[in-house]
Order: sequence, then structure tokens, then C-alpha cells
Amino acid sequence: MSDPRLTDEDSRNDTRVLIGTVLLVFLVFGIGRAPQSSFQAAEIIGAPEPSWSSMLGDIGLRILINCVILAVSLAITLLIRPLQHRGIRLAMDLTVISVSAAVVKVPLQVAFGYYSFNDWRTVLIDAGTVIISVAAMIGWAVVHVLIRRRIREQERASARQTLLASSALDALVTEELRVRKDVAEGLHGTVQQNLVLLGVRVDAVTAKLADVDGVDPDDLAELADIRRGLDVIRETDVRTLGQLLYPVGLDLGAVAALRLLLQRLPATIASSITISDAVLVLEGNGNTALTLDRRLLLVRIAEEALSNALRHGRASAVSLALDLDDDSVVLTFDDDGFGIGPEASLSGIARLRERLEPLGGTIRLGRSNSLGGTRLTAYLPGASEVRLPAANPVPQLGHKRRDDSFEAPTVVGGNA
Repeated sequence: MSDPRLTDEDSRNDTRVLIGTVLLVFLVFGIGRAPQSSFQAAEIIGAPEPSWSSMLGDIGLRILINCVILAVSLAITLLIRPLQHRGIRLAMDLTVISVSAAVVKVPLQVAFGYYSFNDWRTVLIDAGTVIISVAAMIGWAVVHVLIRRRIREQERASARQTLLASSALDALVTEELRVRKDVAEGLHGTVQQNLVLLGVRVDAVTAKLADVDGVDPDDLAELADIRRGLDVIRETDVRTLGQLLYPVGLDLGAVAALRLLLQRLPATIASSITISDAVLVLEGNGNTALTLDRRLLLVRIAEEALSNALRHGRASAVSLALDLDDDSVVLTFDDDGFGIGPEASLSGIARLRERLEPLGGTIRLGRSNSLGGTRLTAYLPGASEVRLPAANPVPQLGHKRRDDSFEAPTVVGGNA
């Protein structure tokens, strides 16, 4: 009974390995023993001083007989397919193949005058030798194929397990991103709407109390302060939380999300973004070749670099670039801040590096040659399928604020 796990290609490969193994064994023993058998036979019959030149004809004849036996053995092997059987049925297959080979060889030996049927002892010895040799040859080839098959099944089982684990991880990442998006949309929609409604109600109560005599002005001031607090929560806190959960523009690609990130900077911070033509093929102009989790990771890296540049480095100019290096997206972030201080805390960078390393990526920090502050370079694999068009290169893209000269102030220190 055939193994249902075997494909047609598996069966063909196993058959090729079986035939190749049999041929190898035959070359070693079937042909290699022919000269020895010829010289032994010459010594038995008392031939005077046998030599290679005098024995070539006999050696060639013995090799020819062995080749006929090989052909018969292979033909019967292909016919009864012992690889599909196990146990007693496999033993019966080997017996049929080896006995058939003996049935063919004995008449050939008799026909070429090596012995006669009357010499029954020689016939039995020769037949037994053939049966044992062919059974061992085919049996060893079958065992070799079965070992290879077992190794192949183990490799496939391991690959299936890896695929299942990867699919499960992808499902978790997808679900996490879905939840993030739902919560972010809830913050932008329901929570902000409720805050707006609360603000309207506070305004109504404030207006009503303002027309009432004897109301403490401090109470009205407190209501006005609460109203301003609601606006701050709605315009700043809720939007910031939503951006942290699911950056704006992420569905449009990493390029769109990173552009929107820099566009939110105040006008006092000069910024520029440069996108290579290779990245535009991958993630620009509405393309979304990278998975959502990889896009989110790129945005998180840029956010961390920007946060460090502004909070610790007091940067007034930043520059972001995206390019491809082999199969990796390379994000380079420069600032004109104080550089990396000796006591800088790099916990945020460390967490991002931990997220990159399982993907084969990394983050490097150093001094920016262009702006004089800090340079962060992140490598994120996952762009091996990109094929660049033979078009003209895309020029530098981006926006600049404060001025067009992009001059960096004097550098005096470093940021984390």
C-alpha cells in the first residue's frame, strides 16, 4: 500500500535514488568481481599462468552476464515496486527479484560453458550466490531510500511546524494591529465626540450661571479652566494616544506615515525627508509592499529618533531618509542636536533593537556628518522581492520648514 504522504514527484525521486544506488553497488561488486572470478576459474581448471591479455574475453563475458542480471533485476524491481511495501511483503518482493535473477543467470552460465546442469552442486552454489547478492543489493538500496524518505518527512514536518508557528505569529500581529486601529478610531471618533459634547454642556452651564446674580466669579473661572482642559485632552492627549496606537497614514504605506509624522512638527523645526526611487517602488505613491507590522516598526523608530532629538538634543533641524540596501529598508535619521551624551538613557532604542533583531535587523547610533548631531540608522529586512524599474531616478522629495538653507546651529553636545 502506497504512503499517502508521498507525492508523485517524491515517488519519482525515490525511484531514481533506488536505481542509482543499485547501479553504484553493481559497479563496485558486479563489475569489480568479474576479473577475480575469471582468474579464480582459470586457476581451478589449471590454466597455465593466466594473464590479463588472455583473460580479457572471459572477463568481458562475465561482465556482460552480470549486466543482463542487473537489467532483469531492475526491470522486475520497477514492475513490483518494493518501495511501496513493508514487512513480509517487502521480503517477498526481494525474494522474487533475486530468484528471478538466479533463474536467468544459471542458464546463461550453462550456455556459455561455465558449467552444466548435471553439476548440480555448482548450479546450487551459483544460484544461491546470485540470490543472496541481488537480495542484498536491492535490499540495501531500499533501506537507503527509506532512510532518505524518513529524513525528508522529518524536514517537512519541521518546516510545517515552523510555518504554523509563523502563521500563528502573523495572526497575532494582525489581530494586534486590528485592535490598535479599532482603538485609535474609537479615540478619534467616539471619545473625541464625547469630549466635544461635554465641552458644549460646560459652555451652556457657564453661560447660564453667568446670567445668575450672586454666582462666585471663581466658580465661573473654574468652569472655564475645565473647558480649556477638555480641549487640551481632546486636541492633544487623545490625538497623541491615537497616533501612538496606530499612526496616521499607516494604511497608505510607510512613506506616507513618515511624511505625516514630520509634517506635524512646529514651524520652528526644520525638517526634510528623502525617499529613494527603490523605496518608492516598494512603499511610495500608494504602494504597500511591507507588512503593516514592519511599517509600524519603521514609524516607531522614526518617532523615537525624533523624540530623542527634540527632548534631549534640543535639535532645531532634522532629516529623514529611506533607502534600500540589498533586501533591507534603511532608515537614516539625522539631527543637529547635542549628540549622544555619556549618561544618555537608550531604553527606547534598546526596546526597538529587541524588536528588530528577531527580524534580522539592527539599529546603529553615531555622529551625523550632515547636521552635526546624532545619526540613527535602522536596517529592516523584508524587501527582497523589490524589482526596480529602468526609469529615471526620483529626485529628493520632502518638505522644509523655517528656511530653505537648512543651516544647523553650532553643535555643543549630544542627545540620546
